[in-house]
Amino acid sequence: MNVQTLVAAQEHLSACDERMSELIGHHGSWRYKAGEPFDVLAYSIVGQQLSVRAAETIRRRVLALTGNRKRFDANELVGVSRQQLRDAGLSRAKAKALALLAESVVAGELDFSSFASMADDEVVKILCRHIGIGRWTAEMFLIFALGRPDVLSSGDLGLRRAAQAVYSLEERPDAETFAELGKHWRPYRSVASWYLWKVVD
Repeated sequence: MNVQTLVAAQEHLSACDERMSELIGHHGSWRYKAGEPFDVLAYSIVGQQLSVRAAETIRRRVLALTGNRKRFDANELVGVSRQQLRDAGLSRAKAKALALLAESVVAGELDFSSFASMADDEVVKILCRHIGIGRWTAEMFLIFALGRPDVLSSGDLGLRRAAQAVYSLEERPDAETFAELGKHWRPYRSVASWYLWKVVD
């Protein structure tokens, strides 16, 4: 997402949603920077069902094993055993998923460059074929690696908790209700999500 897209998103969201306008006024502009595809995907696997603090702790431990302090790299990660990943704090399932993902990328079976011309749903379909990657992980990839502006992860509990607070709802909305709530944020639902995540943070 470039600056022009983010400006247009903020203008649209402010105009169509008073609560969203308040969030934008409070948190300011989103300075978006796309992450490295493998790093984003690997970190999403690490962070599944964990707090940000716990995920960051495990991330640092795994990175220390690869010798790269900045980001996950497939070529470096294939040299780390699954037991080492387990010792760093990953569950057995996550260690397996991370190892297989690195192997797929190194072998050329998963080519991130091919995603540029694909629709969101097509990218999700391909990623979900890999062990340990479900729809939520694929949606995080769309937002934070590919910069797709109109992704709404309706299964994200954090987003739904934020929506309950921001819109003064009696109960936390289910996925269907949340998706309905977000329809008027189109075509910038990724940006709306970022502001809701700031509420959770």
